[in-house]
Amino acid sequence: MGITLEQVEADLDMSSSRLARIELGAQSVDAFTVRALLDYYGASIDDRERLIDMARATAKRPWWRVLGLTAQGYVALEAEAVGVHNYEFGYVPGLLQTEGYARSLFEDQFPSSDVDRHLAIRINRRWRLEEGGPLTLHAIVNEVALIHPIGSASIMADQLRYLAKAVDHPNITLQMLPIARGLTPGLRGSFSLLMFPPHTIDDIGYHEHPAGSLRLPKRDETSTLRVTFTEVRKMALDETESSRAFARLADVWEEGRIGDVPWS
Repeated sequence: MGITLEQVEADLDMSSSRLARIELGAQSVDAFTVRALLDYYGASIDDRERLIDMARATAKRPWWRVLGLTAQGYVALEAEAVGVHNYEFGYVPGLLQTEGYARSLFEDQFPSSDVDRHLAIRINRRWRLEEGGPLTLHAIVNEVALIHPIGSASIMADQLRYLAKAVDHPNITLQMLPIARGLTPGLRGSFSLLMFPPHTIDDIGYHEHPAGSLRLPKRDETSTLRVTFTEVRKMALDETESSRAFARLADVWEEGRIGDVPWS
């Protein structure tokens, strides 16, 4: 029988969430930690030397570089941002996706050999919001994204319960835009606005489209996104109402009633 993460957590005094990120490649790890894990697992001398050398090399590189991303991409910029405004029309915001939801998305979008890498990137992004640094998120998700099945009904229910609890996180402001609001600026599509520390770089916007995403660094572009986000925010439910809506939809998915709910 193999060793569980819970056993390693107890024996080495490391959190299971950290161990899971290391296992997925979602977190860089120092040579000291690698040495402790290799001792625990009884690794051979050859494996020890090779893996400790790799840990020393990767510890000097940003996590996103280790996972093959470029410095000009969205994830690298998000890693430097102090704030994110994100409106999503078709999916749950990436920073708030559960592992099950994200895996279901990636299994549909990428070859099976690439799924774990993309999942590691997604988990590492969420870790920075939840535990690792001064990042704040204001996310608004359209109700459309929450009634469209990604994976199984249980995956959708788990995702919605996660959103209901995420509202209470000090770094997260989360709202839902109901379908019943009708014609809104949110119908124009999903976008993000990244904000950086003072006296560094200006805000940068991203607009998603079927072929990828469009980077919007000009001030008139980011100003338009900021105005649009404000308009959508005013039409969305407040955080308390949103949390209740997420919990209600979780029940609907869990009970198999998603097709019976009137949305008008």
